[in-house]
Amino acid sequence: MFAVVSPSSALLLTVLATGALANFLEECDFLSFSRGANSKDPFLHYSCPINAPPYVWCSKLMLSDCIVNDKGVLRGRERGNFGPTCDKCQYNEKTGKLSCWCGDGEGRIHWNSVNLRFRLAFRLKDWMLRDEVWEYL
Repeated sequence: MFAVVSPSSALLLTVLATGALANFLEECDFLSFSRGANSKDPFLHYSCPINAPPYVWCSKLMLSDCIVNDKGVLRGRERGNFGPTCDKCQYNEKTGKLSCWCGDGEGRIHWNSVNLRFRLAFRLKDWMLRDEVWEYL
């Protein structure tokens, strides 16, 4: 009996074998940070090793998919969409810290940070469907 394995299933098996559920910030190489369209849709671009050709998987992490501006404080939350309410975001690749000026909804603006090393985890099922979905721990 033979089993038919789709390319995405094969990739899933490879990703599981390489421990992709581990912290992607530790396992993958940072490529770039961008503030995105109109500086309101920030993302990280990483390159992650896998055990099958092409041996590298590039990933674009859309930060608004996993961070919310909660009254001027950045927090991990799926589909948080913080981008439009924050400005001048910066990312420190050494510490994994994202910092932005964010409005609190009452006219004040706060400079604050969220450490992505502790807030983000791989959401494998959704990643297989769309490679830009992540969530907080």
